[in-house]
Amino acid sequence: MRGLARRRAREDEEEEESAFVSMTDMTVSVLFIVILLLAFFASQYSPDDVVSRDLYQQTRDQRDQAEAARDAMQAELDALRPRLAQAIEARDEALRELARLRREVVTLEETVETRDRRILVLESRLAALRATLETLRARIAELERLLSRENPLERYGAEATEVRRRMLERLASAVRDDIDRQSIEGLTVSAQGDALRFQGRGLFASNARSLTGESLRIVRLLGEHLDRELPCYSVGPRSTIARACNPDLVLFETIQIEGHTDSEGPNAYNLGLSADRALSAFTAIAPDRSGEGSRMLGYENLLGQPLLAFAGYGEMRPIVDEAAGDRSANRRIDLRFIMYVPPGVEFIPETVDDLARVGERLRRRAAVE
Repeated sequence: MRGLARRRAREDEEEEESAFVSMTDMTVSVLFIVILLLAFFASQYSPDDVVSRDLYQQTRDQRDQAEAARDAMQAELDALRPRLAQAIEARDEALRELARLRREVVTLEETVETRDRRILVLESRLAALRATLETLRARIAELERLLSRENPLERYGAEATEVRRRMLERLASAVRDDIDRQSIEGLTVSAQGDALRFQGRGLFASNARSLTGESLRIVRLLGEHLDRELPCYSVGPRSTIARACNPDLVLFETIQIEGHTDSEGPNAYNLGLSADRALSAFTAIAPDRSGEGSRMLGYENLLGQPLLAFAGYGEMRPIVDEAAGDRSANRRIDLRFIMYVPPGVEFIPETVDDLARVGERLRRRAAVE
């Protein structure tokens, strides 16, 4: 047992000695490394890397001044931050105002463009109105010139009346010559105002409905005289109207052949009798020799209607008192020459070619009425 104890004690000592040796080796190694580092740094040391105390102090003072300047600038910056914020806010407000103004500018430009287009339209209308005004002024000036010189309607009417008077005189004279050449008795012709009158015992016997014998020949000759007179005072297929024979372009509206009777018999009977007498004179003046219509119907008025027409008045328009005179005077034929009367100055033809314009306006006017 003692031997065992001694052996264990010896082993414990050996273990303690082994641990001490290890720690010593490590300490020596660390010291060796430190020595090597010191040797390295010592080899790197140079007197040139050392600054003087004055330079160090000067540098330190400069650093302190720089830090003080920095702190002052920082303080000033901190003081300026609110103003900067205000400036930024003012800038943003200015940008918003600028955007608003730009929108207003766009709106105003659109408004100006719209107004410019409107102005162009109005200027175009104004130019058209000015042109119309100038036309009207010229027309007014022309009308005033005509009015100052003479009323054109009155002058035209007076000339038409004079043309009719001269024509009735020529026709009456020509028919009287025909009566004289053929030695016809009991038949007279005369110009009575606007009518050429045939009357006398030799014209119609009592209750006779048709022209016969000498009176028929005379009325047929009247048709030939009319055929020579009417071309220059009418329009239509047979018209030869011209300034040379008709300077004022006066025209006939209607040449109405009127039949009349005496008072013998009922009124209705006399109306039919007078119409038959007018028709007899009409067919004598405008005979239809070819079966295609009388050439006398080729003379028309401005409405495009034949000049010749007929009507019967029976006993309603006597020219003598039958109780005191010869009834035969009322058995007569009147050719009433009705002249064209313009309804306005604009309906007075200015030239031969203008007759078509006037006729068209009259037809439109008649259609409306």
